[in-house]
Amino acid sequence: RGLVICACGSTGRVTKSAMLLNRLVECDIFDFVLTFVGASTIDLVIVPALNQFIENVYIYDMRIWDALEESFGEDRHALNQSPVLLSFADIQV
Repeated sequence: RGLVICACGSTGRVTKSAMLLNRLVECDIFDFVLTFVGASTIDLVIVPALNQFIENVYIYDMRIWDALEESFGEDRHALNQSPVLLSFADIQV
């Protein structure tokens, strides 16, 4: 169970908002919350990396952090466009 917020603005940059997003994971509502913390997002740039992240998590059953590293770590344009905030639970399988 994951939540991806594709919005620009203060969603992940303001401390209180980031803490509230983290609470969604701490309260076991979601296993992870991913949002972008840049001033803006450009869909054409971030969508390929975001799609790969989701595919890695749900199709290839990768651990959440590893999926993020592989998808956004390999696509510097996406990461430079908008840094990512990821809050996740350590899931034991």
